[in-house]
Amino acid sequence: MSEIKKLIYLLETPMNERDYKRFGIEILQQNGYEIQFWDVTPIVCPEDYETKLNEPICLEDCILFTSLDDLKVTVSNLDSNYYIICLIAYRLKSFSVYNVLSKTKLAYCVAMNNALPSAEHKRPSLLYRIKNSNFHQKIDFAFNRIPFKWFGIKPANLVLAGGAVSLTNNTYPIDETTEILWLHALDYDLYLDELSNPVEDTSEPGVFLDSYLPFHPDFIRTGSPSPATADEYYPLLHDFFNRIESTLDTHMVIAAHPRSRYEDHPNYFGEMPLIRGKTVELVRRSKFVITHNSTAINLAVLFRKPIIFVTTDELDRGWMGLDIESLASRFGKSPLNLNEPLSINWEKELSVNENAYLKYENDYIKRSNTQISKFWQIFADHIREYNDTNKS
Repeated sequence: MSEIKKLIYLLETPMNERDYKRFGIEILQQNGYEIQFWDVTPIVCPEDYETKLNEPICLEDCILFTSLDDLKVTVSNLDSNYYIICLIAYRLKSFSVYNVLSKTKLAYCVAMNNALPSAEHKRPSLLYRIKNSNFHQKIDFAFNRIPFKWFGIKPANLVLAGGAVSLTNNTYPIDETTEILWLHALDYDLYLDELSNPVEDTSEPGVFLDSYLPFHPDFIRTGSPSPATADEYYPLLHDFFNRIESTLDTHMVIAAHPRSRYEDHPNYFGEMPLIRGKTVELVRRSKFVITHNSTAINLAVLFRKPIIFVTTDELDRGWMGLDIESLASRFGKSPLNLNEPLSINWEKELSVNENAYLKYENDYIKRSNTQISKFWQIFADHIREYNDTNKS
Protein backbone atom coordinates (compact mmCIF):
# COMPACT_ATOMS: atom_id res chain seq x y z
CA MET A 1 0.00 0.00 0.00
CA SER A 2 1.07 3.59 -0.65
CA GLU A 3 2.48 5.75 2.11
CA ILE A 4 0.20 8.52 3.37
CA LYS A 5 1.97 11.82 2.80
CA LYS A 6 -0.86 14.30 2.21
CA LEU A 7 -3.72 15.20 4.53
CA ILE A 8 -6.93 16.90 3.44
CA TYR A 9 -9.15 18.73 5.92
CA LEU A 10 -12.73 18.52 4.69
CA LEU A 11 -14.60 21.49 6.16
CA GLU A 12 -18.24 22.54 6.42
CA THR A 13 -17.51 26.03 7.74
CA PRO A 14 -14.96 28.51 6.36
CA MET A 15 -11.56 28.42 8.07
CA ASN A 16 -10.48 31.18 10.45
CA GLU A 17 -7.41 31.84 12.60
CA ARG A 18 -8.86 30.00 15.60
CA ASP A 19 -9.53 26.84 13.59
CA TYR A 20 -6.09 27.00 11.97
CA LYS A 21 -4.51 26.81 15.42
CA ARG A 22 -6.95 24.21 16.78
CA PHE A 23 -6.43 21.88 13.83
CA GLY A 24 -2.72 21.52 14.49
CA ILE A 25 -1.57 22.49 11.01
CA GLU A 26 1.97 23.43 12.04
CA ILE A 27 2.36 20.23 14.06
CA LEU A 28 1.38 18.07 11.08
CA GLN A 29 3.64 20.04 8.72
CA GLN A 30 6.54 19.62 11.14
CA ASN A 31 5.88 15.89 10.97
CA GLY A 32 6.38 15.99 7.22
CA TYR A 33 2.79 15.97 5.98
CA GLU A 34 1.47 18.16 3.19
CA ILE A 35 -1.80 19.85 4.11
CA GLN A 36 -4.77 20.89 2.00
CA PHE A 37 -8.10 22.42 2.99
CA TRP A 38 -11.27 21.63 1.11
CA ASP A 39 -14.15 23.93 1.97
CA VAL A 40 -17.51 22.47 0.94
CA THR A 41 -19.60 25.02 2.86
CA PRO A 42 -21.40 26.23 -0.31
CA ILE A 43 -22.53 22.63 -0.92
CA VAL A 44 -23.41 21.59 2.62
CA CYS A 45 -24.60 24.89 4.06
CA PRO A 46 -24.64 27.85 1.68
CA GLU A 47 -26.24 30.03 4.39
CA ASP A 48 -23.14 29.61 6.55
CA TYR A 49 -20.90 30.74 3.72
CA GLU A 50 -22.61 34.13 3.81
CA THR A 51 -21.98 34.52 7.56
CA LYS A 52 -19.31 37.02 8.58
CA LEU A 53 -16.26 35.37 10.12
CA ASN A 54 -14.13 36.56 13.01
CA GLU A 55 -10.43 36.49 12.11
CA PRO A 56 -10.90 35.20 8.53
CA ILE A 57 -7.82 33.61 7.04
CA CYS A 58 -6.69 33.32 3.44
CA LEU A 59 -5.00 29.98 2.75
CA GLU A 60 -3.06 29.20 -0.41
CA ASP A 61 -3.86 25.49 -0.07
CA CYS A 62 -7.61 25.96 0.38
CA ILE A 63 -9.96 24.85 -2.38
CA LEU A 64 -13.52 26.17 -2.31
CA PHE A 65 -16.05 23.80 -3.85
CA THR A 66 -19.24 25.43 -5.07
CA SER A 67 -20.63 22.37 -6.84
CA LEU A 68 -20.78 18.66 -6.10
CA ASP A 69 -19.56 17.83 -9.60
CA ASP A 70 -16.32 19.73 -8.98
CA LEU A 71 -15.82 17.79 -5.75
CA LYS A 72 -16.41 14.47 -7.52
CA VAL A 73 -13.87 15.24 -10.23
CA THR A 74 -11.21 16.43 -7.78
CA VAL A 75 -11.63 13.43 -5.48
CA SER A 76 -11.43 11.01 -8.41
CA ASN A 77 -8.01 12.40 -9.33
CA LEU A 78 -6.45 11.74 -5.92
CA ASP A 79 -3.99 8.92 -5.40
CA SER A 80 -3.60 6.73 -2.33
CA ASN A 81 -1.01 9.07 -0.78
CA TYR A 82 -3.93 11.19 0.44
CA TYR A 83 -5.86 10.81 3.68
CA ILE A 84 -9.04 12.76 4.45
CA ILE A 85 -9.81 14.29 7.83
CA CYS A 86 -13.57 14.73 7.57
CA LEU A 87 -14.79 17.46 9.94
CA ILE A 88 -18.34 17.38 8.61
CA ALA A 89 -21.32 16.16 10.60
CA TYR A 90 -23.19 13.26 9.01
CA ARG A 91 -26.72 14.43 8.21
CA LEU A 92 -28.99 14.80 5.21
CA LYS A 93 -27.40 18.04 4.01
CA SER A 94 -23.93 16.46 4.01
CA PHE A 95 -25.00 13.07 2.65
CA SER A 96 -23.85 13.95 -0.88
CA VAL A 97 -20.30 14.65 0.38
CA TYR A 98 -20.12 11.35 2.27
CA ASN A 99 -21.46 9.64 -0.83
CA VAL A 100 -18.57 11.06 -2.85
CA LEU A 101 -16.07 9.78 -0.26
CA SER A 102 -17.69 6.35 -0.41
CA LYS A 103 -17.07 6.06 -4.14
CA THR A 104 -13.29 6.13 -3.60
CA LYS A 105 -10.76 3.86 -1.95
CA LEU A 106 -9.30 6.74 0.04
CA ALA A 107 -9.13 6.34 3.81
CA TYR A 108 -10.91 8.92 5.93
CA CYS A 109 -11.47 9.67 9.59
CA VAL A 110 -14.18 11.49 11.55
CA ALA A 111 -13.85 13.39 14.84
CA MET A 112 -16.01 12.61 17.88
CA ASN A 113 -13.74 14.02 20.55
CA ASN A 114 -16.04 16.77 21.84
CA ALA A 115 -19.04 15.74 23.91
CA LEU A 116 -21.37 17.24 26.47
CA PRO A 117 -23.85 15.49 28.75
CA SER A 118 -27.37 15.59 27.38
CA ALA A 119 -30.72 14.87 28.98
CA GLU A 120 -31.74 12.02 26.69
CA HIS A 121 -32.33 9.76 29.70
CA LYS A 122 -34.85 12.26 31.11
CA ARG A 123 -37.06 12.66 28.07
CA PRO A 124 -39.26 10.39 25.93
CA SER A 125 -36.76 10.81 23.13
CA LEU A 126 -38.89 10.27 20.02
CA LEU A 127 -41.93 12.24 21.20
CA TYR A 128 -39.76 14.96 22.73
CA ARG A 129 -37.75 15.47 19.57
CA ILE A 130 -40.81 15.53 17.34
CA LYS A 131 -42.49 18.10 19.57
CA ASN A 132 -39.42 20.30 20.14
CA SER A 133 -37.72 20.26 16.75
CA ASN A 134 -38.19 22.14 13.51
CA PHE A 135 -38.64 20.61 10.08
CA HIS A 136 -34.91 20.24 9.33
CA GLN A 137 -34.23 18.63 12.70
CA LYS A 138 -37.07 16.16 12.18
CA ILE A 139 -35.60 15.23 8.80
CA ASP A 140 -32.10 14.72 10.28
CA PHE A 141 -33.51 12.73 13.19
CA ALA A 142 -35.26 10.37 10.74
CA PHE A 143 -32.21 10.28 8.45
CA ASN A 144 -29.82 9.29 11.26
CA ARG A 145 -32.15 6.47 12.26
CA ILE A 146 -31.49 4.76 8.89
CA PRO A 147 -28.33 2.58 8.81
CA PHE A 148 -25.76 4.40 6.69
CA LYS A 149 -24.86 1.20 4.84
CA TRP A 150 -28.35 1.13 3.33
CA PHE A 151 -27.30 4.24 1.41
CA GLY A 152 -24.00 2.72 0.34
CA ILE A 153 -21.97 4.95 2.65
CA LYS A 154 -18.52 3.60 3.48
CA PRO A 155 -17.69 3.51 7.21
CA ALA A 156 -14.88 5.76 8.39
CA ASN A 157 -11.51 4.04 8.72
CA LEU A 158 -10.76 5.85 11.96
CA VAL A 159 -12.66 7.80 14.61
CA LEU A 160 -10.86 10.39 16.73
CA ALA A 161 -12.36 9.94 20.20
CA GLY A 162 -12.12 12.02 23.37
CA GLY A 163 -13.47 11.19 26.80
CA ALA A 164 -14.78 7.76 27.74
CA VAL A 165 -18.37 8.53 26.68
CA SER A 166 -17.54 10.54 23.54
CA LEU A 167 -18.74 7.76 21.24
CA THR A 168 -22.17 7.61 22.90
CA ASN A 169 -25.12 8.85 20.82
CA ASN A 170 -23.13 8.39 17.65
CA THR A 171 -24.57 9.71 14.38
CA TYR A 172 -21.44 9.21 12.24
CA PRO A 173 -20.86 6.37 9.77
CA ILE A 174 -18.70 4.14 11.95
CA ASP A 175 -18.98 0.41 12.66
CA GLU A 176 -16.99 -2.51 14.08
CA THR A 177 -14.38 -2.09 11.31
CA THR A 178 -13.66 1.52 12.31
CA GLU A 179 -10.50 1.88 14.38
CA ILE A 180 -10.74 4.05 17.51
CA LEU A 181 -7.92 6.44 18.34
CA TRP A 182 -8.41 7.70 21.89
CA LEU A 183 -7.31 11.32 22.14
CA HIS A 184 -9.02 14.15 24.02
CA ALA A 185 -11.13 17.28 23.59
CA LEU A 186 -9.22 20.02 21.77
CA ASP A 187 -9.57 22.23 24.87
CA TYR A 188 -7.02 19.96 26.51
CA ASP A 189 -4.36 21.25 24.09
CA LEU A 190 -5.21 24.82 25.10
CA TYR A 191 -4.89 23.77 28.73
CA LEU A 192 -1.43 22.27 28.14
CA ASP A 193 -0.29 25.41 26.34
CA GLU A 194 -1.60 27.71 29.06
CA LEU A 195 0.18 25.79 31.83
CA SER A 196 3.51 26.86 30.33
CA ASN A 197 2.56 30.56 30.33
CA PRO A 198 3.16 32.88 33.29
CA VAL A 199 0.08 34.40 34.92
CA GLU A 200 0.52 38.11 34.21
CA ASP A 201 -2.78 39.32 35.69
CA THR A 202 -3.42 38.14 39.24
CA SER A 203 -6.96 39.53 39.51
CA GLU A 204 -9.67 36.92 40.00
CA PRO A 205 -12.78 37.94 38.09
CA GLY A 206 -15.97 36.02 37.65
CA VAL A 207 -16.05 34.83 34.04
CA PHE A 208 -19.18 34.23 31.98
CA LEU A 209 -18.69 31.63 29.23
CA ASP A 210 -20.77 33.32 26.57
CA SER A 211 -22.72 31.14 24.14
CA TYR A 212 -24.01 33.97 21.91
CA LEU A 213 -27.37 32.25 22.16
CA PRO A 214 -29.67 34.75 20.44
CA PHE A 215 -27.41 35.03 17.39
CA HIS A 216 -25.29 31.87 17.13
CA PRO A 217 -24.61 31.02 13.44
CA ASP A 218 -25.20 27.31 14.08
CA PHE A 219 -28.89 28.06 14.37
CA ILE A 220 -28.77 29.47 10.86
CA ARG A 221 -26.99 26.38 9.58
CA THR A 222 -29.42 23.91 11.14
CA GLY A 223 -32.52 25.99 10.50
CA SER A 224 -33.23 26.02 14.24
CA PRO A 225 -34.86 28.89 16.12
CA SER A 226 -32.64 30.46 18.75
CA PRO A 227 -33.43 29.23 22.28
CA ALA A 228 -33.25 32.81 23.60
CA THR A 229 -34.35 36.26 22.45
CA ALA A 230 -31.93 39.13 22.95
CA ASP A 231 -34.48 41.52 24.52
CA GLU A 232 -35.29 39.05 27.31
CA TYR A 233 -32.01 37.16 27.65
CA TYR A 234 -29.37 39.87 27.99
CA PRO A 235 -31.10 42.03 30.63
CA LEU A 236 -31.46 38.96 32.86
CA LEU A 237 -27.75 38.19 32.54
CA HIS A 238 -26.73 41.80 33.11
CA ASP A 239 -28.83 42.12 36.27
CA PHE A 240 -27.45 38.84 37.65
CA PHE A 241 -23.87 39.87 36.96
CA ASN A 242 -24.45 43.21 38.72
CA ARG A 243 -25.77 41.31 41.74
CA ILE A 244 -22.71 39.06 41.79
CA GLU A 245 -20.33 42.03 41.62
CA SER A 246 -21.95 43.67 44.63
CA THR A 247 -22.48 40.47 46.65
CA LEU A 248 -19.09 38.82 46.10
CA ASP A 249 -17.04 42.02 45.80
CA THR A 250 -15.56 40.95 42.48
CA HIS A 251 -15.87 42.07 38.88
CA MET A 252 -17.35 40.18 35.96
CA VAL A 253 -15.70 39.59 32.59
CA ILE A 254 -17.50 38.22 29.55
CA ALA A 255 -15.54 35.55 27.66
CA ALA A 256 -17.23 36.21 24.32
CA HIS A 257 -18.04 33.20 22.16
CA PRO A 258 -15.37 32.79 19.44
CA ARG A 259 -17.97 33.15 16.69
CA SER A 260 -19.74 36.11 18.27
CA ARG A 261 -19.89 39.52 16.63
CA TYR A 262 -20.99 41.81 19.42
CA GLU A 263 -19.66 44.75 17.44
CA ASP A 264 -22.78 44.32 15.29
CA HIS A 265 -25.12 44.61 18.31
CA PRO A 266 -25.97 47.02 21.13
CA ASN A 267 -23.86 47.03 24.29
CA TYR A 268 -25.67 44.26 26.15
CA PHE A 269 -23.20 44.00 29.05
CA GLY A 270 -22.76 47.66 30.01
CA GLU A 271 -19.31 48.46 31.42
CA MET A 272 -18.33 44.82 31.89
CA PRO A 273 -15.29 43.85 29.76
CA LEU A 274 -16.20 41.79 26.71
CA ILE A 275 -13.17 39.79 25.55
CA ARG A 276 -13.05 37.42 22.58
CA GLY A 277 -10.25 34.95 21.89
CA LYS A 278 -8.87 34.82 25.46
CA THR A 279 -11.18 32.28 27.10
CA VAL A 280 -8.45 29.92 28.31
CA GLU A 281 -6.49 32.73 29.99
CA LEU A 282 -9.65 34.19 31.54
CA VAL A 283 -10.75 30.86 32.98
CA ARG A 284 -7.30 30.12 34.38
CA ARG A 285 -7.23 33.31 36.48
CA SER A 286 -10.95 33.37 37.29
CA LYS A 287 -12.46 33.08 40.74
CA PHE A 288 -15.39 31.13 39.25
CA VAL A 289 -17.15 30.69 35.91
CA ILE A 290 -20.81 31.03 34.93
CA THR A 291 -22.28 28.98 32.10
CA HIS A 292 -25.35 27.42 30.55
CA ASN A 293 -23.81 24.40 28.81
CA SER A 294 -20.82 25.77 26.92
CA THR A 295 -18.18 23.26 25.82
CA ALA A 296 -15.66 25.70 27.33
CA ILE A 297 -16.69 24.19 30.66
CA ASN A 298 -13.84 21.78 29.89
CA LEU A 299 -11.39 24.54 30.81
CA ALA A 300 -13.14 25.22 34.12
CA VAL A 301 -12.93 21.51 34.93
CA LEU A 302 -9.25 21.23 34.00
CA PHE A 303 -8.32 24.35 36.01
CA ARG A 304 -10.63 23.21 38.86
CA LYS A 305 -12.72 26.39 38.93
CA PRO A 306 -16.12 26.60 40.64
CA ILE A 307 -18.95 26.51 38.10
CA ILE A 308 -22.27 28.32 38.47
CA PHE A 309 -24.97 27.07 36.10
CA VAL A 310 -27.73 29.45 35.01
CA THR A 311 -30.91 29.12 32.98
CA THR A 312 -34.02 31.18 32.19
CA ASP A 313 -37.71 30.49 31.67
CA GLU A 314 -37.11 30.86 27.95
CA LEU A 315 -34.32 28.27 27.91
CA ASP A 316 -36.32 25.89 30.10
CA ARG A 317 -39.20 25.92 27.64
CA GLY A 318 -36.98 24.49 24.91
CA TRP A 319 -34.49 21.68 24.44
CA MET A 320 -31.69 23.54 26.19
CA GLY A 321 -33.19 23.64 29.66
CA LEU A 322 -32.98 19.91 30.28
CA ASP A 323 -29.44 19.78 28.91
CA ILE A 324 -28.32 22.55 31.29
CA GLU A 325 -29.95 20.65 34.16
CA SER A 326 -28.23 17.42 33.11
CA LEU A 327 -24.84 19.12 32.91
CA ALA A 328 -25.23 20.80 36.30
CA SER A 329 -26.22 17.51 37.91
CA ARG A 330 -22.83 16.04 36.98
CA PHE A 331 -21.38 18.44 39.56
CA GLY A 332 -24.08 17.97 42.17
CA LYS A 333 -25.69 21.31 41.33
CA SER A 334 -28.94 22.72 39.97
CA PRO A 335 -29.08 25.64 37.53
CA LEU A 336 -30.16 29.03 38.88
CA ASN A 337 -33.19 30.34 36.99
CA LEU A 338 -32.60 34.05 36.43
CA ASN A 339 -36.33 34.73 36.03
CA GLU A 340 -37.01 33.63 39.60
CA PRO A 341 -36.21 35.25 42.97
CA LEU A 342 -32.93 33.68 44.00
CA SER A 343 -31.76 32.66 47.43
CA ILE A 344 -28.22 31.52 46.61
CA ASN A 345 -26.06 29.25 48.73
CA TRP A 346 -22.75 30.80 47.73
CA GLU A 347 -20.71 28.27 49.69
CA LYS A 348 -22.16 25.48 47.55
CA GLU A 349 -21.98 27.42 44.29
CA LEU A 350 -18.31 28.29 44.82
CA SER A 351 -17.25 24.79 45.82
CA VAL A 352 -15.28 22.27 43.76
CA ASN A 353 -16.14 18.59 44.14
CA GLU A 354 -12.86 16.93 43.17
CA ASN A 355 -14.43 13.51 42.56
CA ALA A 356 -17.08 15.00 40.27
CA TYR A 357 -14.46 16.98 38.35
CA LEU A 358 -12.24 13.90 37.92
CA LYS A 359 -15.16 11.86 36.63
CA TYR A 360 -16.23 14.58 34.22
CA GLU A 361 -12.66 14.92 32.94
CA ASN A 362 -12.44 11.17 32.29
CA ASP A 363 -15.89 10.93 30.71
CA TYR A 364 -15.97 14.05 28.54
CA ILE A 365 -12.45 15.46 28.13
CA LYS A 366 -9.70 12.83 28.35
CA ARG A 367 -9.59 9.28 29.60
CA SER A 368 -7.19 8.97 32.52
CA ASN A 369 -5.03 6.34 30.82
CA THR A 370 -4.42 8.13 27.52
CA GLN A 371 -1.29 9.89 26.37
CA ILE A 372 -0.51 13.42 27.62
CA SER A 373 0.49 15.04 24.36
CA LYS A 374 -0.93 17.35 21.72
CA PHE A 375 -3.99 16.01 19.89
CA TRP A 376 -2.52 16.34 16.40
CA GLN A 377 0.89 14.99 17.44
CA ILE A 378 -0.78 11.78 18.61
CA PHE A 379 -2.66 11.68 15.30
CA ALA A 380 0.58 12.24 13.34
CA ASP A 381 2.26 9.42 15.28
CA HIS A 382 -0.69 7.15 14.46
CA ILE A 383 -0.41 7.85 10.72
CA ARG A 384 3.35 7.24 10.91
CA GLU A 385 2.75 3.88 12.60
CA TYR A 386 0.19 3.07 9.91
CA ASN A 387 2.75 3.86 7.22
CA ASP A 388 5.45 1.80 8.94
CA THR A 389 3.12 -1.18 9.32
CA ASN A 390 2.19 -1.13 5.66
CA LYS A 391 5.85 -0.95 4.60
CA SER A 392 6.70 -4.19 6.35
